[in-house]
Amino acid sequence: MNKLKFYLLILNLLCGLNIPSAQEATISKTIVRIDFKGNQAFSKKELNKLLQIKPDTKLDSEAITRATEKIKSLYISQGYFLVEVSNQTSEPGSKINLLFLIRENSKAKVGEFRFQGNKVFSEDYLKQKMRLEAKEFFTQILLEQDIEQILKLYDQNGYPYCQILPSELSLDEAGKVSFNLKIIEGPQVKIQKVIFEDVKESSTPILEKTLGIRSGETFSSLRVEKSLKRLTKIASLKETPSYKLESTPDVQLANLRLKIKEEKNNSLEGILGYTPAPGNRKSSGAWVGKINFIFSNFLGGLREAQIKWERKDLFSSNLGFSYQQRYLFNLPLSAKISFWQKDQDTSYIQTNIKTEWGYSWNEHFNSALELGWERVIPEKESQTIFPISQKISWGANLNLDYLDFNYNPRKGIYYQVQLSYSNQKNQATSNYTPSKNQNHNLTSLIKLQNFIPTFEQQCLVVAANWGKIKSDEKLVPLFNQFKLGGISNLRGFREDQFSGSEVFWSNLEYRFLLSHLSRFSIFTDYGYFNRYMQENNNLRKISGNKFGYGLGLRVESRIGLWGIDFGWGEADKLSQGKVHIGVVNRF
Repeated sequence: MNKLKFYLLILNLLCGLNIPSAQEATISKTIVRIDFKGNQAFSKKELNKLLQIKPDTKLDSEAITRATEKIKSLYISQGYFLVEVSNQTSEPGSKINLLFLIRENSKAKVGEFRFQGNKVFSEDYLKQKMRLEAKEFFTQILLEQDIEQILKLYDQNGYPYCQILPSELSLDEAGKVSFNLKIIEGPQVKIQKVIFEDVKESSTPILEKTLGIRSGETFSSLRVEKSLKRLTKIASLKETPSYKLESTPDVQLANLRLKIKEEKNNSLEGILGYTPAPGNRKSSGAWVGKINFIFSNFLGGLREAQIKWERKDLFSSNLGFSYQQRYLFNLPLSAKISFWQKDQDTSYIQTNIKTEWGYSWNEHFNSALELGWERVIPEKESQTIFPISQKISWGANLNLDYLDFNYNPRKGIYYQVQLSYSNQKNQATSNYTPSKNQNHNLTSLIKLQNFIPTFEQQCLVVAANWGKIKSDEKLVPLFNQFKLGGISNLRGFREDQFSGSEVFWSNLEYRFLLSHLSRFSIFTDYGYFNRYMQENNNLRKISGNKFGYGLGLRVESRIGLWGIDFGWGEADKLSQGKVHIGVVNRF
């Protein structure tokens, strides 16, 4: 027993003596440098970004093997099917230098390829839709993109269940890739019914009319996508709607289910602003504002009513209302009638009634014809410079809208052209006799807006606008002139502070889109105006160039969408900035 204990003790000692040598054999080694040799198609930076191995990490043979395969897969995806990738390490002590050896060889080219099973489209037509061409370089990515393009073509023509299977891929000694594309077209599908998900019953009529897709017509993904874009332009939606096809027992029929998130149909828009008194006046500033009630689902979805009130200063206010009927005679035709009255300080009272007939040609292009009547009665203080006037006008509007989202766009364009012709009759007052009892006006207005995406959730807004009134007389009455100043065109100045028979204004704004509706912006505005005015029985042309700048913020909240703008004119001090606060609440 004592001998056994002695032998066990000696064995223990021997094992204990071997422990340090075992630890020494498993000392971890660290990669201190990674390099590449033979790479020409991809830079060292591109390859490093691909790898999960980084310098100063422990040596892991499995990770190195995976990295080698990743490099090889990258080359193969770009058409280097004969690429060879290996690795080697040098070990100065516990530090490892890792080197990837790459032999790219020549890039593969497109050989012969054919289609099988295609009946709807000819082989020549399908090849025209592909970017891969014989004798051009072959890449796996291009092949996948071409397959997606052909699937999209079938999808747009009523074959949503089409499948394309590549087969018989081969690489010959000359480095040419040959293959076949087997097409399983499937049945042509018709829409059995359209289902609106999570939509109020009262909203269904306007959504159906706007969508324009009816039961029994052949499904087309292109038509559905265009219809959904048109839907976002007209309906009040929280986000762009999506769709999916639901199969039925009959493979040639499917239900079109639309997922739509509606905003509340009615809204209240309110703006409150404070304009300090000019430096040359001792009077205090004034609070100004605007309230706009919009009933988008008035009496059943196809109608919209609007009531608007606005106060620009202590003595000026506007009041108006409008009513619009959409989709008359089951056509994308709308009719609108509006009334508004403007009380301009102590100068005049202007009353306007207008009818408008609009037609939506597609989801991007709209046009309208207008017919209007207007009367202007000068106040007592202005009866020495204004006549009593009435005019009838008619005109046309054209709109081109490629914005990605109406309320807070990031990219796209919005162009508008307005032309109107009016016949104005003038009547003398007790203190003023007009030079002509009748005159004619041609009014032109062009608006161009460009939204240019820059970085993620950021965009640059560039806008240019021009308006001109061509009249029989050089002296265009104030009530016919274009107005400049305020939140709608020239921020940093009072509402309608300037006017002219010819105006130009531009807006440069950089926006940070904080959410679907929220944003922060930095802006600068420029405005130009000119007009003739009468001084001592002589006409004198006056003109001006104005600059404004400032900051803007739009924020979503439970109460509604809040907006605040700070604007300064070119000569304003910090304390003379114009502040506009607004909120849009849906109910």
